[in-house]
Amino acid sequence: MGCTLYESITITKVVRAISDILKKTKHAASLEAPTFRSSPPPSPKRNPSINIQNSYPNGRDRNIVIKNPLDEFESICPPGGGDKIVLYTTTIGAVRSTFEACNEVRAAIEKLGFVVCERDLAWEHEGYLKELRELMKGKHREATVAPRLFVKGKYVGGSKEVLKMVEEARLGQILEGLPRK
Repeated sequence: MGCTLYESITITKVVRAISDILKKTKHAASLEAPTFRSSPPPSPKRNPSINIQNSYPNGRDRNIVIKNPLDEFESICPPGGGDKIVLYTTTIGAVRSTFEACNEVRAAIEKLGFVVCERDLAWEHEGYLKELRELMKGKHREATVAPRLFVKGKYVGGSKEVLKMVEEARLGQILEGLPRK
């Protein structure tokens, strides 16, 4: 069983960090002058080669937990949205704050270069609005106000939640592995 893209990227970062530490350690050791030593320098030890992929075929180490960023979100899947980004939005500026929030969320996703399946509540009142209300049944009324973002069948949130993720540089991680433009 292979690693997911997120796990591969994380493993690559770990390997690079280990490599950087080893290089810095070797460099620091080479800066020490042997004339200042009271004992002879230790004999160089060989480092065994590290093959992360073969060492942990399941992609998991007991000490390293690689978590899918989507695991923290509630499973609510719009029709046909199990493998894509679905954004319920509006393109009519009747309520300015809603219109601007939709534009901000759309722009944030597009700036990262991802393809968005946009469902415009303004033009499909009976279709997409009814669909969103059914998805958000049992939640507060505000949950049916655009924008609403779903990623791979998980409800990510509205404009406040999504824009906070943008500020924290988490949105790209959440969208990783989805189609890009």
